[in-house]
Amino acid sequence: MTRLSRRSLPRRSISTTTSTYIKALNELLGQTGPTKAALEDVIRQSAGAGPDAAKLFNNAAQAWNHAFFWESMAPKPSKPCGNLDAAIRSSFDGLPHLREAFVKEGAAHFGSGWVWLVAARGKLAVKSTHDAHDLVTDDASVPLLVCDLWEHAYYLDCVFHAVVGSDFRASWAVISREGGQ
Repeated sequence: MTRLSRRSLPRRSISTTTSTYIKALNELLGQTGPTKAALEDVIRQSAGAGPDAAKLFNNAAQAWNHAFFWESMAPKPSKPCGNLDAAIRSSFDGLPHLREAFVKEGAAHFGSGWVWLVAARGKLAVKSTHDAHDLVTDDASVPLLVCDLWEHAYYLDCVFHAVVGSDFRASWAVISREGGQ
């Protein structure tokens, strides 16, 4: 089984990538407007607001995405239970099929972005977004977990374009299924 190495996981730490987005976001907020707004409000207000707001959106959305990504990780795999397990069985006919759909979506995704497990319209679904885009602005989807598809997330363990599928499958092993219950 492929695993994410200790070389990759420390590089994906809050102290590096995530803090860069937060620092840039705080600087932009200091220049452009409210500094006490909720992060989700900053994302919603800056999404699609034109070229001047693009940098604000990208940093806000990436800060949110990375924070949610870290909440989706766990030191050890765990099996879903309760309502989450029932929803997975109903929507995907079990965890193996959810895993297959999640990995397929992530491995087929062209370019950088995110793959999400969401609750939408009474069912669970897997979807992906490009670049900084997230589901904060999508009122129809509630994110339950996410995986980073940016090549920096696992480039130390593989040549990105050659084996993204196998390395992405490895990341499934550290995704937490506890947060969505």
